[in-house]
Amino acid sequence: MKYYKVPTSTQSDDKNTASSAVVGQSPHTDNRFITVLDQINQVQGLEILTKQGNWVQVTIPKGAVVVSVGDAFKVWSNGRLHASRHRVIMSSSSTVDNKLEDRYSCALFGLPEEESIIQPQNELADMEHPLLYRPFILAGFFKYITTNIYALSDNPLRNYAGIELVLQN
Repeated sequence: MKYYKVPTSTQSDDKNTASSAVVGQSPHTDNRFITVLDQINQVQGLEILTKQGNWVQVTIPKGAVVVSVGDAFKVWSNGRLHASRHRVIMSSSSTVDNKLEDRYSCALFGLPEEESIIQPQNELADMEHPLLYRPFILAGFFKYITTNIYALSDNPLRNYAGIELVLQN
């Protein structure tokens, strides 16, 4: 199990975030196949980026889990399933006695072996849905996102394995 303590000194400079908010985990998509997140206590903080470019808080009810698609699943579905960009923000609404309250969650990541080839399924590519990603070995993608400056972009998956579409007139 990995323990991640939310830092208390990194202030968010995002225009969609309250000035008293602290970035707990920077924006990213999960690079695995699927994620199941259990919010252990009721301290919220998970936010997702909408298609319109706004961050919205996800309120996780007690006893519920969040299931999210990862980058590998997005490739497998040829982009038909979306890996949501998300972050963790701790705000003044997460305080007890003027101190940020610790947020506890447990994530279960489902993924194939690192030597697995990740590729879109043939049945999910057609004239309406052209092939979006080239096949790749999962370990290569993991190495790319941990060692390459381009992995810091908004879409490291597209940078690593995306296929450029050429439109013909």
